[in-house]
Amino acid sequence: MRKKIISKILFLLFPFIFLACKGYEYDEKKNIKDADWSYKDILEFNFEISDTNSLYNIYLEVAHDAAYTAQNLYARVFVTFPNAKERADLVSLELADGRGEWLGKCTSKKCTRRIPFMPNAAFDQTGKYKLKFEQFTRLEKVKGIESLRLIVEKLKDKKDFSDKTKKKVS
Repeated sequence: MRKKIISKILFLLFPFIFLACKGYEYDEKKNIKDADWSYKDILEFNFEISDTNSLYNIYLEVAHDAAYTAQNLYARVFVTFPNAKERADLVSLELADGRGEWLGKCTSKKCTRRIPFMPNAAFDQTGKYKLKFEQFTRLEKVKGIESLRLIVEKLKDKKDFSDKTKKKVS
């Protein structure tokens, strides 16, 4: 009888234990003071890549007010590689679809959108990487953006994926 009860408890706890073990290589959230993102407020994320034989998914999670007035958010992204080389890109972070419906999970006051920022990324250098995000709209301050969260998830070995799905980071 006692063994049966213990078995049932373990069976019920297994999903929670399994989910708790799912960790990321990197997971950091940067809050934006008063949900007013200014040009001068550059959000910086520093993470390390130690395995160049694996692929990674990099997600950017944007939390914004449900009353945010735009469909997207333009940002400049600066990448600094372990060898100190830098690259800058302009990205449009899509927060709503063409009909104006929010993408992601929303409550009456807040929405959170996880964007597959760099899916199946292949890194050819080990070491420390830096990603910096600068809002790049026509406004001095973007109202309603509450936070950015960067998540780096390690996938399988590169050899398990075709060349078409790999996205080299360099």
